[in-house]
Amino acid sequence: TVGLLFLLEQVHFEGPIVRLDFAVDHWVTGRVFPVSGYAAELIVDVANPPLVVALLLILVVVLTAQRDSLQPVTLGVTAIVLLSTAVLGLKYGVARPGPASWGPGVAWPSGHTTTSMVACGVLAQLIGTERRYTRMVLMAVPALVGLSLVLRDYHWLSDVLAGWLLGSLLLIATPALATRLMGMQRSASDAAISHGQVGAEPPPGRKVLG
Repeated sequence: TVGLLFLLEQVHFEGPIVRLDFAVDHWVTGRVFPVSGYAAELIVDVANPPLVVALLLILVVVLTAQRDSLQPVTLGVTAIVLLSTAVLGLKYGVARPGPASWGPGVAWPSGHTTTSMVACGVLAQLIGTERRYTRMVLMAVPALVGLSLVLRDYHWLSDVLAGWLLGSLLLIATPALATRLMGMQRSASDAAISHGQVGAEPPPGRKVLG
């Protein structure tokens, strides 16, 4: 939270972080990356937020059906709602233009970076990270997405940093909120069952006293 607020303050008041953004952007635009540039463009295209969200929804629905539990879909939908609300709220609230090649718009924080961070985090919680290879892949994806955005001059460096920080905060909030929602659902279900038992008709031949 402190890191995200610090970046917000730097962007709003054009502090040293903004000067670093310009320096990194100047270094990137002054160089040609023939191979890595194409790879970065591909990564950015694949990490398109609507596509990532759609894939995440499909995954949690499949896992919900396989496990016969609402936990995966509750976790996934909660993450998507928090993600959309936070990213869009900050983007339109801050209304920071992107680099020259990206054009004016709502660059802060990076939606690609935040979405990839949240999606990989939710995936880690659902499938586990016991295997070292799985951990490395899920950690590398958000890093590659963020660096690719800077390399392709689609985002300032601080946009990506904000995306990583915001994604981390959302991954802390999502399980807690999803667990609370699951608890509320169970309580409502138990109350409905109890109410049904109390109001049930007595079996034939049995008298009701009183």
